[in-house]
Amino acid sequence: MAISKPNNRAETAAIGVSVVCLLHCLALPLVFAMVPALAVWITLPDEFHIYMVTIALPLSLPVLIAGYRRHFHCLPLAFGLFGLGCLIGGLAANSYMIETMLTVTGALILAFAHSLNWRSRNLSNAPAS
Repeated sequence: MAISKPNNRAETAAIGVSVVCLLHCLALPLVFAMVPALAVWITLPDEFHIYMVTIALPLSLPVLIAGYRRHFHCLPLAFGLFGLGCLIGGLAANSYMIETMLTVTGALILAFAHSLNWRSRNLSNAPAS
């Protein structure tokens, strides 16, 4: 049975959202530190993290759950839930350092969970030898 293209696209999009989140948390501050004048032109709303989580939750959860129902490996779902929990925890953090640590950790773990899920789905579809 072939893997559906919508699941692959959703998995790719979920990994892409994690990468965008990482770029925002890690690269943007470095760029601003190197070229402070850019901070005037590149601004993101204070609600950026809320937007990212509201994209990550409905994108990640259905794909991870569907993957679990297909391959029955709990690690991708467990890592995904933990990563999403870190992202949500970052929203509630009361310091920039904790927010950044939770958000970066959550994005990395969530991307890892999606790559595990993708691999598990592909392995569960491999023909038996």
